[in-house]
Amino acid sequence: MRVFGVNNTEVILKCSLCVLLRGFTFSWERIGAEMPSDRIDRSDCSLVIRKAILQDSGNYACVGRSKSSTSLVTREVLRLTVRGPARITSLFPELRAVPFGGSVEVKCDAVGPPAPDVYWTKGSLRIKSNKTA
Repeated sequence: MRVFGVNNTEVILKCSLCVLLRGFTFSWERIGAEMPSDRIDRSDCSLVIRKAILQDSGNYACVGRSKSSTSLVTREVLRLTVRGPARITSLFPELRAVPFGGSVEVKCDAVGPPAPDVYWTKGSLRIKSNKTA
């Protein structure tokens, strides 16, 4: 399952196995990297990452172990993607006067992990879906 979070906010990963499986205990693991232990709170059914950063992106596993059998193990993997806020890096041209009926091209460059979608609106209507209008 994919989970999305925003940089510098709290992200909560919820384990759906907790609701489905009775008689199991649950723990959390990060696959392929260290758990951000100084910014997390764990419970059986959720993992809270405080002030998530882009490097927290990755796979997290909720691991369920049967209380009655040490050999019965199941897990759910959650794929976390932490996104930074998009940032406009340039907007061209600067404000200028255009004769009535004339045309002007306005360009917007924006960055952010992942690359943001750029679109233009007039009032509440979307008018263009690329960087240039």
